Amino acid sequence: MNYLSIGACSPVMESAWREYQSKIEDLRQYIYSRSYAASPEGQGAHYLFLEIQAVAFNVEMGCRQYTPRFFMHLLFEPTMYPWTSPNADLLYRKAFVDGKGTYRIHGTRNTSHMLLMQIIRAYWNDPVSEMSQLGEIDFDELEFGPDGSFEIIASPEPHSGNWIRLDPTYDNNCLLVREAFNDWEAEFPSELHIERLDGQLNRSIITETEFIERIRGAVRFMEWTIGQYSMTYIEDVIERVGWNTFASPQMATHKEAGINPLTQYFFLGFDIKPDEALYIEIRDLDAHYWGIQSSNLWNEVNDYIDHQSSLNGFQITEDEDGIVRIVACATDPGVPNWIDTVGLAKGALLLRLQKALKVPTFRTSIVKLAQLNHVLPRTTKTITIHERRQWLKRRRNAGLRRWGY
Repeated sequence: MNYLSIGACSPVMESAWREYQSKIEDLRQYIYSRSYAASPEGQGAHYLFLEIQAVAFNVEMGCRQYTPRFFMHLLFEPTMYPWTSPNADLLYRKAFVDGKGTYRIHGTRNTSHMLLMQIIRAYWNDPVSEMSQLGEIDFDELEFGPDGSFEIIASPEPHSGNWIRLDPTYDNNCLLVREAFNDWEAEFPSELHIERLDGQLNRSIITETEFIERIRGAVRFMEWTIGQYSMTYIEDVIERVGWNTFASPQMATHKEAGINPLTQYFFLGFDIKPDEALYIEIRDLDAHYWGIQSSNLWNEVNDYIDHQSSLNGFQITEDEDGIVRIVACATDPGVPNWIDTVGLAKGALLLRLQKALKVPTFRTSIVKLAQLNHVLPRTTKTITIHERRQWLKRRRNAGLRRWGY
């Protein structure tokens, strides 16, 4: 890749850099203005401020629409980029394409629980007015070859066979792939490739004018994600229903910006003392996929590779009465359905359901760890420290394998 050698900045470039630095300072002030930023639970602010700049570079500077890739480590990668609380059971991939082009998407489905692709006209580095949903496909509804392979054409004009529509009026259509894993150890990711079939490759040099526009795109990305996704969902729920209570977040402004239309979301802001646990009962969990995970107050998902900070419908144990009972706390309570808060006294839980047939109901209460056996059914199984360590080792290996590590 060849880049414009700027050397001493031109007056226009100098002005763009100063504008960028000013916007970065505005974002820093916005993050640190939160009431909890100086508290022990608010230390994630430092990480958020730095990671969001790195991700903005990845999306705005690293992508080339004329030679797209399905990027895995661009954003939402769990060991580096936990912002917006990406789903612990998903492998995310994104490709950015020029809507005027024609592209061939091909690969093999493999054994994951679910594979979806959402098509968005513009992404978070674009003006908000340009964002709109173009469609979504479920790969399990596609036509497959005898060997399990698939091919999809993405273009503005219809094609026979598997086809997705692009918007030719915009040059940054986003193909967002969500691949869900229920049984982490037994399910394997799909193979997914993309290539452009029409046109010539553009020059690789970024001119000064293009560079300035990309700088502004990086700022738009950071403003949108910090202002709309990073902590506002959690703050909204706490303000409306208080601590330790589930509620649906208000997402009206995000319907065109990449929220999965097949997913229902429920947030809970938790406040748990070291000798306490949050006891949760969930009824009517009936969905093709569901999972629950913990995060900090900045909506950065807690490490789910080395900790049991998430569980899904396959991993969790449902009681004989059809109720799912979960214990969330920082200390291992010795039961299978434990959500690790990873040392946080205050943070959040996020429950996702995809293709849900019912709306679940919740009952939550704070109990002393020493009194857990008084609220859990007598039939609740226990898990030893050795068994937990063995499970966490297998979980870690399977989680890393999914991301190619």
